Amino acid sequence: MEINTFIAHLSEEFEDLGVFALSPSTVLRDMPGWNSMHILLLVAMIDFRYQVLLSGEHLKTVETVNDLFDLVKQKQHEH
Repeated sequence: MEINTFIAHLSEEFEDLGVFALSPSTVLRDMPGWNSMHILLLVAMIDFRYQVLLSGEHLKTVETVNDLFDLVKQKQHEH
């Protein structure tokens, strides 16, 4: 899994937020319009595309897109 592909998947999922350029350093909570519905969409997208189920506790440890990418990679290797 590559960070650029991961960012492309996130961008597709959150195009309604008007986020034009996500980067590894983008802080998820700082994205305009970010809310609990987007968190649910994020969890569903990661489960569907990467076969990783994240909990609320997992997401509390994530701040940036890169943090999320690293967490998903780590969880994939646990399987």
